[in-house]
Amino acid sequence: MPIWDDVIPKNELEKFASGGMGVTRVGFGDKPALVIVDMSYGFADSAFPLGDSEVGWPAVAAIQRLRAAAREQGIPVFY
Repeated sequence: MPIWDDVIPKNELEKFASGGMGVTRVGFGDKPALVIVDMSYGFADSAFPLGDSEVGWPAVAAIQRLRAAAREQGIPVFY
């Protein structure tokens, strides 16, 4: 099971699959990097108008694991 299966809602995973995403691997290219965009309490925490803790905090945890794996492999991380 990919690490995002417990973070991305089932209906979105089904939409991705219907569009052919994940059918074949495309690789990471010659110079991979991890770009983390718009990760703030305002999106992750329900205490804020646009926040959703139910999916936000699991997403934060998944991004933390991904960031750690990228750093272990020497892949640059940008915010």
